[in-house]
Amino acid sequence: MNPELQEERERATFRTSELTNLLDDGDTVTKERIRALVEADPIFCKRDRMHLNHADQYQRSLQKCIRIEELRKQHRMTQQEEFYLKLFVDEAMAFTLHDVAFLPTLQWQCSEEQKARWLPLAERREIIGCYCQTELGHGSNIRGLETTATFDVEKDCFVLHSPTLTSTKWWPGGLGRTATHAVVYARLLVPAASAADGLRDHGIHPFFVQIRCLKTHTALPGVTVGDIGPKMGYNTVDNGFLAFKNVEIPRDHLLHKTGIVQRNGTYTQPSKKDQFAVYDSMVNIRAMLAATASTQLARAATIAVRYLCVRRQFSFPGDSKERKVLDYPSVQYRVVPWLACAYALHFTGRYMMRLHAAYKQSGDAKLLKEVHSTSSGLKSLCTSMAANGIEQCRLACGGHGYSELSGLPEAYTTYVAVCTAEGDNFLLKQQTTRHLLKSMHAAVTGEALTGSVSYLCDCFTTVANISSASSAQDFLEPQLQLEALRFRATRLLLDLAQNLQTDTENGTLPHDAFIQRGWDVVRVCDAHCTYTMAVSFHTELEKTAASAELLTCLRRVCSLFILYWTEHDVADLLQFGYFSGKQVAMLKSQVHSLLQAVRADAVPLVDAFNLSDHFLNSAIGGHDGKVYETLYDWAQKNPLNTQPPASPFVLASKL
Repeated sequence: MNPELQEERERATFRTSELTNLLDDGDTVTKERIRALVEADPIFCKRDRMHLNHADQYQRSLQKCIRIEELRKQHRMTQQEEFYLKLFVDEAMAFTLHDVAFLPTLQWQCSEEQKARWLPLAERREIIGCYCQTELGHGSNIRGLETTATFDVEKDCFVLHSPTLTSTKWWPGGLGRTATHAVVYARLLVPAASAADGLRDHGIHPFFVQIRCLKTHTALPGVTVGDIGPKMGYNTVDNGFLAFKNVEIPRDHLLHKTGIVQRNGTYTQPSKKDQFAVYDSMVNIRAMLAATASTQLARAATIAVRYLCVRRQFSFPGDSKERKVLDYPSVQYRVVPWLACAYALHFTGRYMMRLHAAYKQSGDAKLLKEVHSTSSGLKSLCTSMAANGIEQCRLACGGHGYSELSGLPEAYTTYVAVCTAEGDNFLLKQQTTRHLLKSMHAAVTGEALTGSVSYLCDCFTTVANISSASSAQDFLEPQLQLEALRFRATRLLLDLAQNLQTDTENGTLPHDAFIQRGWDVVRVCDAHCTYTMAVSFHTELEKTAASAELLTCLRRVCSLFILYWTEHDVADLLQFGYFSGKQVAMLKSQVHSLLQAVRADAVPLVDAFNLSDHFLNSAIGGHDGKVYETLYDWAQKNPLNTQPPASPFVLASKL
């Protein structure tokens, strides 16, 4: 054990095991048992993953998929245990989209008869599916998708066709080499009642489509399918392309909760209840992404904090040795807030999953609007925050952070994909802000609001206030912290609403006005979601039964998270007159004090995440702190150093 880390752990102000149990929600024993299974199995070793090309990484992931299935059946794992198993394997795999997109879509968008036919096959992995929506020419604009599904009345089938190059499905995970089936989103075209009227366009609908032979795994006639090639990261997954040339599928392969076409070509719209089911599959994935952002940022924070407590650079008069890099205030400012963010993301994730579970239990349509808006905004903010934090932690580690051996480059290039997947983060913010504008209008007209938008009921009172802080100490008061974020969120929203109204009164179409105010739309969403995160963090701490020592530490972490982002956006609060210049100075002073206080417990705080060395896969972030020994050892195992030497001059002479 490196004495630097041992010293850090010995001066912890709380019991690390208590915090770990709190983060695990009392499930630490189960997690440890599943983690031991993973780390004892050589198939799950990922030490050499950085040296593998895309094809080799994919083949390795298939082996892991098979082993996961074996363990799942052998140990009769519950759904939660299976979740832990995949978490600790720590790799996006060929079956990932089958589990998180294909299966849920069948579950929520198929009729009971369709589910009885297809779902058991998918659950037993007798068929492997993917989710084909995005096309080469269209991603976020679902209405612009070009793939067609034309109903042929005589043959009683749909004819799938890719009419243009840009209509080729592009990016679906698991499509390139793995999937036998796909949920394909296509434009539903049905003959009009009068032949003279041609085809009637009923919009985009999902279809259950077999794309490969179950015996030979070759593409079926009329199907062109393959892998799109190496990516910035995520190369264990076979993201693919798919095109159709007049491929016929049965009429009942249209997922029936999205619509039904009768034998005579009559189209029946889904009920409102079934329309909500369509939303739910999308909301579920976004809620999950928001909830899991914490683990990915915690990984980077753990690596950075441990490394920067071992790394020493520069000495000054009076120093007996060089100083720990994390003891420099400038480095603390670059790293410690992201540690606080990891904790904020964890408790926000709990809130998001509870909200989604409440909707699933109640089926309340009004609650779905809240869940949809909140999951969109939090998916956007939480994943962006985690991705930015991972990169900042990497940068803070200097040259060693640039090395793949640190584990940080792969952590970033793999995770950053979620900022685009399942809804581009900037576009998702628009959905949340539209909901906020409608909610504020409802509040102004006297309608009662609940959930995350309830604070808008007092919008005019909120924006009439100014901060009451008279000292740096006052900024540790939770009410004062939340009031500042609430003020900013409310004022930005009111300003946007007023500006949109002015734009439309001056002749700008409402849609165009919203687009022209695009950056204000983004800032409104982020302000609201930051406030939501702060409230979630604070609320969780208030109801947590923990020791006084642990609560004291977590309240510091919570205060740092809130005040760091308040300082980050302090220009708005100054512009609107909420803070004076003197109060901003107090705020900055308190942030500086909190950085030092949280830094003192930084190693115990990252230890509490309980991320194993196998999971981190980092030469510089190991639990034992043997940074230089591990870097040197792993470098010796580099394939370039284990192969027979080859003189570059000899190679050049053969050219």
